Amino acid sequence: MLTGYRRLPRGATILVVGASGTVGIAMLDLARLLGLKAIGTCSAVDMAALERLGAAAIDYRAGDFVAAVRRLTTRADGTVGADAVFDAIGGAHFARSLACLAPARLLVGYGAQDMAVGASGRASAALGLARLRMWSALGRLFSGRRAVFYDITARLEAHPEDFLADMARLFELLRERAIHPIVVERLALARAREAHARIDAAGLGGKIVLLPWPAS
Repeated sequence: MLTGYRRLPRGATILVVGASGTVGIAMLDLARLLGLKAIGTCSAVDMAALERLGAAAIDYRAGDFVAAVRRLTTRADGTVGADAVFDAIGGAHFARSLACLAPARLLVGYGAQDMAVGASGRASAALGLARLRMWSALGRLFSGRRAVFYDITARLEAHPEDFLADMARLFELLRERAIHPIVVERLALARAREAHARIDAAGLGGKIVLLPWPAS
């Protein structure tokens, strides 16, 4: 998502909506490696974890985060907004993410978290996808802003060679210690229920690894 749709130059600003999640944290780590400025939305309890990754953290429950993003992205020429927005929430939330974009920039949707947690239904998720397609087709009416949906399963099926190249590069970066996955604890597989309860409570700041053998 960071490199396949648009070449973002060093110093460009990205917004990651739901940045304290699995993909969000990985994107912030990669953004730092690529020399990008990152803004992440999260709950208050997760703000410190995002700031440790070099991102400007915004509590999405505290006021208007669209206005906060626009304040953080004001340019010398008077334009405002992020150079790319990555949104895992989906549904009606895509409209707010589009409002955070600078003209002629890109919104990438990659999830429907609102539906997954029961905050919205399938109709809302479907409407969100329809909006992405409309914004992409009618970009001229939205100051050149474009929108796409990233489906990792579809990408794997359509472009397996690209997927394998991406994975090989990630493992290379891991060996070089250029990226830093955050593992907060390792638990035996039998404690999966406990792990999910802690994830649901938020504020984890990283990943719990479940081991198919007793943790030492």
